[in-house]
Amino acid sequence: MKETVKTSRTAGYLEKIFRALNAKYFNGELEEPIITIQSTPRAYGHVTVAKAWQRGDTTRHELNIGAGTLARPIENVVATTLHECVHLWNLQNGILELAAERGYSVNKLAERSGIAPSALKKLLSLMQQLKILQLS
Repeated sequence: MKETVKTSRTAGYLEKIFRALNAKYFNGELEEPIITIQSTPRAYGHVTVAKAWQRGDTTRHELNIGAGTLARPIENVVATTLHECVHLWNLQNGILELAAERGYSVNKLAERSGIAPSALKKLLSLMQQLKILQLS
């Protein structure tokens, strides 16, 4: 990423990246998050599921880019930001995400919910067809 010294300047640069991605890939429809830069163990970034930031009546999601990952090439930082934008899109559009790499296998979900795995698979398939679930 471009060499900067001030955190505020880096955050401003990330906001420009977000706005450009939002315009190009989401028709400007993403709600603007609060962009943060902080340590994110085992991840390049994250988005809060809840709108964690509040000022007056306005609440926003947080989109964080891991501080330790900013030394990567700018293309990688942009790819991480775009990845987090997809999570924002899904949150805004009521699309539930289940990531197998995070341990949410169908069998584990079935076990935890008390539903037969075959019934849960049918339910998840239907939810995906109705575009209210994205399996990643």
